[in-house]
Amino acid sequence: MSVVNKEKAAEKMNERRLGVTDISLSEIGLGTWPLGGPVQVGNETIGRGQISECDAIATVEAARDSNIKFFDTADIYGLGQAEMVLGKVFAGHWNETIVASKVGKVVTSKGSLGVCYSGDHIRRALEGSLRRLRKDCVDIYLLHNPPPEIASKGESIESLATLQQEGKIRCWGVSARLVKEAVTMIMDGFQGAVMEIVFNLLRQEATTTLFPLARKAGIGILVRVPLEYGVLTGRFTKDTTFPLDDHRHDNLEPRLAAELQRATALRFLLPGSQDNMALAAIRFCLAYPDVTSVITGAKNASQIRVNAIASDLGPLPRIDVERAERLFADHFNTMGIAIGDLDT
Repeated sequence: MSVVNKEKAAEKMNERRLGVTDISLSEIGLGTWPLGGPVQVGNETIGRGQISECDAIATVEAARDSNIKFFDTADIYGLGQAEMVLGKVFAGHWNETIVASKVGKVVTSKGSLGVCYSGDHIRRALEGSLRRLRKDCVDIYLLHNPPPEIASKGESIESLATLQQEGKIRCWGVSARLVKEAVTMIMDGFQGAVMEIVFNLLRQEATTTLFPLARKAGIGILVRVPLEYGVLTGRFTKDTTFPLDDHRHDNLEPRLAAELQRATALRFLLPGSQDNMALAAIRFCLAYPDVTSVITGAKNASQIRVNAIASDLGPLPRIDVERAERLFADHFNTMGIAIGDLDT
């Protein structure tokens, strides 16, 4: 029987230091992509479905009340709407709350989704983010899914370094599209302080590839997609469908049955996580000291309240982590199930 009280805030929220920076983050963060609402750019759906501004604000407030002090956003989320929601909640009261935003995704003059990492664009985009956030400085500023050659040297990096010197950002890094690209960046001399990557029970590549390199370089790791777009919540079935304005309709739905097949094999984790698969998945990520914070998405207050409890429960026991690692190495990593690039 589950003993999770969905209306009870986490009693305890641990914090971890972000690499070699002076920034400490709550172990659980709130990812605000779902709070930006539905967005269609050209032929691409880059939103996460309908949500009212009132519900988005209530979700952020529930995260704050659950002692979450780290919020992850991007200028492309809702085309600025997610940043504006954060600004409305925290304006004049940022205090110890930490925010990460991203730059690089743009809507082109032809109305399609594109990228731009020029120095001029980075500066303009940051000014726009600061206005929407109602803040003087972005704590963590990330290049959004840049190619490896952009992230290690050149105009983009020079611009970020200058903005840091000017006090407009505290530290910078990348939100990497793929773990293997993050590895390439470090091998090529990456000088940023932080990397945000996809890491979860179904995508464990980073444990043997990226984590050792990042540890040696003093790079802080932020985890996104810890619940594999909801696959690891236990709420989906093979018949689950998504609305047309949710990017998962095109990107997750076609492979959902295969992903759920793998998720079912992980149900041995449930008894130790109050019969809640989402908590087990988050606690798995927290079991790695290399991880500073686990960014969980949510579209309502109840979801984020439950997610926050993971920090109170602590990391999964080592015996469960090792069993999950063996399952990945022996089966998940060789089943031929495509892991699409869903990340916006």
